[in-house]
Amino acid sequence: MVLKMRFKILVLAFSAILVAACGRDKAEESNDAEGGNPLIDTKPRKGVFGGNSRSQENEEGSILDIIRQKREVYKGTLVTEVTEINLEHTGIGAIVRASGVSSRQGAHDVRLVRVSEMPVDGIMSYELRALHPLTTPQGSKNTRAFQAGDYLNSEELEQIDEIRVSGRNGVRAYHR
Repeated sequence: MVLKMRFKILVLAFSAILVAACGRDKAEESNDAEGGNPLIDTKPRKGVFGGNSRSQENEEGSILDIIRQKREVYKGTLVTEVTEINLEHTGIGAIVRASGVSSRQGAHDVRLVRVSEMPVDGIMSYELRALHPLTTPQGSKNTRAFQAGDYLNSEELEQIDEIRVSGRNGVRAYHR
C-alpha cells in the first residue's frame, strides 16, 4: 500500500516536470538570453478595438502634463477656526502643523496653503483650507477637527520670526 502511494507520487511529480518543460519555445529562450523576463510578452498587441495604442501629444505637452496641471487647481475654502499651531524641528528644517475645526463634518483634502512662497517682513502666512461637503450634519467638535502641515527648510526658517495661519473666523500666530 505504501509502495503504491510512493509510486503514484513519483509518477505525478515526474509528469508535472515534464509538462512544465514542454511549455518553453525558442522565442522565450532568446528573451532570457537578452536579460528580459520570459513571462512578459514583448510583441506589440492590438487593443480591444483592434488598433494599436499610441501616445498623443499636443502643443502644450503630453496628456499627463495637462492632467497634472488640472489637478493643481485646488478649490478648498477657509476652515471655520484655526485652533493650534505647532512648529516641529527636524534636522534639516521644521514642519509647521496647524489644527482646525470645520463648520460641518466631512471636510477633506485639508491643506496648509502658503499665501506667498517666501516670508514677508519675517512673517510666513498660511491659510488653512479644506474641501467642504454641503449636505453633512454639523456634529460634535471632535468629529470636525483635523490637521495639516507644511515643511520649511532651514533657509526659509532663518528668515521667519512669526508664522500666521488664517481661518474664516480669525488668525492664529506662532512666535519664534
